[in-house]
Amino acid sequence: RLWRPETKTMAGSKVKKAASPAEGKDAKDAKPAHAATESIEVNIDELKRKKQTLLDLAVDVYKKRKNTRTSRMFYTCLKGKKNGIEKLHKKFVKIPSESSDRGQITGFASLLSGTVFVHIIEAPTKVLEGLLRELVKAEQKELIKDCRIISFTEEVTRFYKKWTINESSPDADEPREQETHVLGWSLLQKMLQLGIESGEEAPSEKLLLKYVPSTQKMLKVASSNDLCSPAEYVEIFNSPIDFTLGNEKMWPVEDLVKF
Repeated sequence: RLWRPETKTMAGSKVKKAASPAEGKDAKDAKPAHAATESIEVNIDELKRKKQTLLDLAVDVYKKRKNTRTSRMFYTCLKGKKNGIEKLHKKFVKIPSESSDRGQITGFASLLSGTVFVHIIEAPTKVLEGLLRELVKAEQKELIKDCRIISFTEEVTRFYKKWTINESSPDADEPREQETHVLGWSLLQKMLQLGIESGEEAPSEKLLLKYVPSTQKMLKVASSNDLCSPAEYVEIFNSPIDFTLGNEKMWPVEDLVKF
């Protein structure tokens, strides 16, 4: 019931892991102008002169590119019994933070046809973890319902330059008979392309019509049991792991193997 495309997790099981074809393909087809170059030339003689290792070089490159690398979450939810879904997200993005992490938030959110909320957000992992906890509270307060985490990925290139939110009424487009994770891949690719083509500006009406998913497709995702709710996601990935070894359940205790 989990799907995390860019890292190594996929829908179908909360613990199964598989490689992602989604954003890798998308990044090859259309890289944003601000994306960091992933390959570098290494001068071995220069490294020897500076007494540096390849690990030192990797750390230096990581530090230089830290502003172009981020974590990303893509999710959808339905409007709850109470109003306030848009206000909740605007407030979260604008909350001041001493670490200035909130200043690193980019992405796009939209309330589709007044009922379905879709949100792709890029920010440091700890900010996204805080948003997950806020979503759990929002479900308890009935601000949202049927929330599904479509994708949560770390150490990826930032595709959006700013965070924007709007309301839209996309054209009707009934989803084909396909598995949830297949539909999710295609939705994620379109949202990434929206960020690439929007650049520094808020998405234009033309881009919104081209890339924002239909209400019907998002309703199908929100009704799926193949994806985690915020509470399930937090329980799995943001909670201590308790391991129980097989020999802890055995009595008498087996003798240690001597070599």
